[in-house]
Amino acid sequence: MKTARALLHATQILTGIAAIAAARAFMPHPEKRHRSRVVLITGGSRGLGLALAHRFGQSGAKLILVSRNSEDLTQARDTLLAHKAVQHPDDILLLPADLTDASQAAMLVDYAVGFFGHIDILINNAGVIEVGPVENQPIAAYRRAMATNFFAALYTTNAALPHLLNRNPIYGDAAIVNIASIGGKFAMPHLLPYVASKFALVGYSQGLHAELRHKGIRVTTVCPGLMRTGGEVHANYTGQTKKSNAGSN
Repeated sequence: MKTARALLHATQILTGIAAIAAARAFMPHPEKRHRSRVVLITGGSRGLGLALAHRFGQSGAKLILVSRNSEDLTQARDTLLAHKAVQHPDDILLLPADLTDASQAAMLVDYAVGFFGHIDILINNAGVIEVGPVENQPIAAYRRAMATNFFAALYTTNAALPHLLNRNPIYGDAAIVNIASIGGKFAMPHLLPYVASKFALVGYSQGLHAELRHKGIRVTTVCPGLMRTGGEVHANYTGQTKKSNAGSN
């Protein structure tokens, strides 16, 4: 297990500063900042999701932050307000939900649209990491990775798509941003469930772009390198369990 953790730490070559810089690619042009854009960010309570929330909040956007943990969401809101990234608590909507459940994804999108009136940008950022050698990875690890890294994005996109397609055209193009990974482009050892799920997300996102680019919705696929944003703390690790157990007896 220590080997797997060391591998993950060694591959984390980007910092939180790079995460914030990546967010700038999705900022509205200055002339469009007079109208508050509404941005829904899954996995928005920490890491890259929270960095994106900071940047969009500073641009004047209203935020919808989604996470499984309501306490993490509350802390994220307090952080954004404390740093004055968002000026008023009413500009942040917190929605705890398990997006691996299609019905919860649909309900949160409907609630968000009812609360703010519309959604301009959907950022599918929620993700999990499964770390360990292939011989120690159970099928359940692949199911967990696919459920969060691929199907959660699929469910949320399907729920948001009717609203995005029916937005008033005077507001400009809508946008869907799928946060994949360099692991969705190049396979990495000890991360096969993660890699498989991110490859799936990249394919889905690129196909979505091909279908929606002429319908007023921009779809962007983002494949950053692994970042030191705290994800390793929440990763699931396998491997060397016999050695670990032997050492504790």
